[in-house]
Amino acid sequence: MDKVRIGVREYDIIEFSKEDVDKNVFEFNVSKEDGDLLGRIDSSKNCIYISKDQCEDAKNQTILHESLHAIWEQMGRDNNEDLINGLAEQLYALLVQNYFPFSKKEAFK
Repeated sequence: MDKVRIGVREYDIIEFSKEDVDKNVFEFNVSKEDGDLLGRIDSSKNCIYISKDQCEDAKNQTILHESLHAIWEQMGRDNNEDLINGLAEQLYALLVQNYFPFSKKEAFK
């Protein structure tokens, strides 16, 4: 997946490495106390950044997590990392474990 539509906006999905974070390539401004960065959203650039140092399932869950941040922001809500973490984990399990016929797989033709 290289793009995702969230509301009326389209976000590019860009993978980064630990070296990119260490060199501040994307200007994430993270500190060592933050631990390993798995994802970040930059709504001003319509980009979702995900760590390439994750397995495919974890990457997908990170995309969902960052997408929830975008939805939250579009709704005018304050960031709540604990809530986003819980929702992302539970929604990911729901979507992976069940078939939903209303989902489009070929949205970017």
